[in-house]
Amino acid sequence: RSTECVDLVCSSPGTRRHVKIHTWGRPGAYRVYIQASLHADEIPGLLVANHLMKLLDDANLRKEIVGEVVIVPFANPIGLSQQLNGHHLGRFCFETGQNFNRDWIDCTDTVAEAVTGKLTADAAENIKMIRQAIYDCVSQKEALEEDVYLKKLLLERACVSDVCLDLHCDGDAVLHMYTHDRLWPQLADLSQEIGTECQIVDSDSGGNCFDEACMNIWARLADKFPTFPIPMGCEASTVELRGQDLVYDDIARTDALALYRFLQRRGVVLCSPYSPPYTYFSTPPALEITVRSPSPLTAVDMVKSPCAGVVAWLVRPGAEVVEGQVLGEIVNVDDVDAPRVAVVSRTTGIVFGMRNHKLVRPGQIIIKVAGTVPLPWRSGKLLTS
Repeated sequence: RSTECVDLVCSSPGTRRHVKIHTWGRPGAYRVYIQASLHADEIPGLLVANHLMKLLDDANLRKEIVGEVVIVPFANPIGLSQQLNGHHLGRFCFETGQNFNRDWIDCTDTVAEAVTGKLTADAAENIKMIRQAIYDCVSQKEALEEDVYLKKLLLERACVSDVCLDLHCDGDAVLHMYTHDRLWPQLADLSQEIGTECQIVDSDSGGNCFDEACMNIWARLADKFPTFPIPMGCEASTVELRGQDLVYDDIARTDALALYRFLQRRGVVLCSPYSPPYTYFSTPPALEITVRSPSPLTAVDMVKSPCAGVVAWLVRPGAEVVEGQVLGEIVNVDDVDAPRVAVVSRTTGIVFGMRNHKLVRPGQIIIKVAGTVPLPWRSGKLLTS
C-alpha cells in the first residue's frame, strides 16, 4: 500500500488539516475509488473503510490485487473537526454554510470544447481522452479556500477512476444507494453484493453532488456528441450505509466484506483459496439480480412535517406503505388535549429513510418513501438540503 498525506490550504495561522489517500495495486489498471464520510458526521463509512483497508492489505500480501484501489478513509477533515457544544455537525461547512456534498465542479463545457474534433469511433480512446480533459479541467481550477481546495483534491483523484463509491448514511435508514439512471443495471452487481434494500436513480438531482460530478458529465457528453461512442466512463454511486447510529463492528465488517466481493466481481482483486471468509474463493458465480427495481428520484416522496411537535412513528425504515397511509403522528406537547396531526404518504413504496431527531419543525423533511411513479411536484432540486 502506498499512502499519500496531502495538506489542505491553511485556513488560519497555527492550524493545518490533511487528507490521507491510500492506493493498492497497479497504476493504470481498472481503478476503483472509495471515500468515506464526506458528510463528516455520517460515521459508518469510517469504520467500513477501516475494515476494507485491512482486507486489502492482506490481499496485497497475497499479491491478489490486479487492478487499482484508492481509499480515502476520511474525506472531510474540515467537517470532522466541527463540534458545537459537544455535538458533531459535519454536513455543512461552518465557515460558508454550504453543504459539503453540493455544488461540485462541473467541467462539461470545458471538456466538450477540449474534445471537439478529436473524438473517434474507438470508445476506449474516447474514454482516455475525456478522462484526461476532465482531470485537466479540475486541476486548473482556482482553490484558495480550504473547503474548495478539499473538493478539488478529492475530485482530481476520483474523476480518473472507472468506479467511484461515496460512502454516506442517512438519519435512520435501510441500506440504499443512488446512481445515474444510465448506470442501471450496470451497477446492479454493487447493489446485489452489498444488499441494498432500495436504489434510487436520476439523471440530474439539481445539486451536483460528488457522485454526479464524477458521472453526469459522461451522459452529457454522450448527448452532445451522439455520433461518437462515449460510454459512462465513471460508474459512480452514493452508498447510504443505513442510519447514523448503526456504527457497530460486526455490521461494518460485513459491509467491508461485501465491498471486497464487489472488487472481486469486477476483477480488481483475485479470488483464491486464501480469500477472506464470506468472499469468493473462485470465479464469482453468475449474478442473479434479486434486489428491488430502482426508483426514479422524482418518484421519491420527501414528506415534510406539517407542524411542530414530537413525531410518533407508526412505521420503521424498510416498511412497505401505500398512498394515503398514515406513517406517524405529530404530538402537540404544548396542549395535551390537542389532536395529533397525521403524517401521510403520498405514494406507494418503501420507507427508506427517516429523520432521527424526533422533535420536528414545520417544513422539515422527516420521512422518505421511494415509489415507482414520478410525482408531479418533484422537480428542480430533488435532494434534501
